[in-house]
Amino acid sequence: MTSFEEALAAARAELAEEVAAKVEERVLRALKSSGALAPPRRWLSTREAAEYLGIDEDTLGAAARRGEVRSEQSSPGAKRYFEPEALDEYRRGGARMRPAA
Repeated sequence: MTSFEEALAAARAELAEEVAAKVEERVLRALKSSGALAPPRRWLSTREAAEYLGIDEDTLGAAARRGEVRSEQSSPGAKRYFEPEALDEYRRGGARMRPAA
């Protein structure tokens, strides 16, 4: 390989690295602004959610069944999971909460 060919290969490699870095930067910026890179949602079990609210698990479960607090279940009768934001909303709603025993 001649020195010209070597210089051309080196320039191509450098250019490819620069382009890849610019593309990566733009993709990351677009993903961040779209919310696609948001932190994963935190889910609490019924026990953890009841402790978070300072109430009894049965009280929380009943409130969830009545639709007073948002929760997720994979199927009817399965374990319920709660997001802290939903629990805060429930607390702000002034719903009657029985203190944990």
